[in-house]
Amino acid sequence: MFMTESSLLPYPASPEKALPQRLARQIQVFQKDQFLRQMLNAIPSLLAVLNEHRQIIYANQSLIEMLEVDSEDVLFGQRPGDVFECVHTYEADTGCGTGESCRSCGALKAIMSQKRSVEECRMTRLRQSLIQAHELEVTSTPFEYADEQFTIFSIEDKSAEHRRQMLERIFFHDIMNIVGSIRGFTEILEEGEIEEPEAVYRQIREAADQVIGEVNGQRLLSDAEQGRLELNQEFCSSLELLQRTVRLYGKHRAVAGRQLIIDDAAVNEYLVTDQNLVLRILGNMVLNAVEAVAYGETVRLDCRCEAKEITFTVQNSGVIPAEVQREIFQRTYSTKGSGRGLGTYSMRLLSNFLDGGVGFSSDEEQGTIFCLKIPQNLQ
Repeated sequence: MFMTESSLLPYPASPEKALPQRLARQIQVFQKDQFLRQMLNAIPSLLAVLNEHRQIIYANQSLIEMLEVDSEDVLFGQRPGDVFECVHTYEADTGCGTGESCRSCGALKAIMSQKRSVEECRMTRLRQSLIQAHELEVTSTPFEYADEQFTIFSIEDKSAEHRRQMLERIFFHDIMNIVGSIRGFTEILEEGEIEEPEAVYRQIREAADQVIGEVNGQRLLSDAEQGRLELNQEFCSSLELLQRTVRLYGKHRAVAGRQLIIDDAAVNEYLVTDQNLVLRILGNMVLNAVEAVAYGETVRLDCRCEAKEITFTVQNSGVIPAEVQREIFQRTYSTKGSGRGLGTYSMRLLSNFLDGGVGFSSDEEQGTIFCLKIPQNLQ
């Protein structure tokens, strides 16, 4: 569960671990008690027993099978985020629970509560170069056994039941983005006295084509989450991708009163990539940017090329609060209400299939900059 600044853990957890001799003794205690092992293995939930340093000293069969490891031995001494390959594990050299982002981790909050606690935990995994988002319900129950303190840590993966709802919401979210543009174009036509009506017709055609792409995108996102997305690689221009983004979203209702401009220094490099995925990511970046600034302000698009990599950026003057930055790419996190805030999750998910990545920076000096970095030649 995302926690507000007031409910964040005051500091990350201690990196301290049990001495090897003590860890081995704790593991041995649970290996000897066959009745306890059989009882815990009979529980269908993913379950681990942790010592006072949050290290795994027992894992039931359900957890072993889910993690696709041969035995629990490879899990001993590790922490939950380490074995689940949570992306925040790599923020600190000392691993799970010790990075700044871990302050908002529901699993860590439950473990450190020192009482029976149930929390929601949104975990993003980086597994075999694929981004996987999980919505988990975690329960921690402290108990004493063999004169030592342990925690039973159980996990219910709610991802499957949420996946269909989230994919549908992303689909309708993006469809509304494009339809908003089409409506803006038709309002221009209704006003009459258009100097270049052919340009408006072309823009409507592009938007309609994008709607067709979005309909196919429902399947695309489902395939992306399951790692079976097929790319449509095309020869295109970096500057044309920015221009298409501005044409497509420039008349969107969310953009009204704000200006989309392309930086004069934006490079025009040719690349081979999936244009639809790039446009979808850039479109979500633009709409997030305009929602963050007031009327009359500008959102700036840019692209650079270095070392055979193209970096697209979308910049606005707003600043993202620190507590929001920690969870901005999570699938179900939003500051905008139910069913919103899905654009940032799809940015990260889809960029992964372009052999690239998305990121952002946000400070008072430069505002907020979202970036998409992809190879110039997608293999």
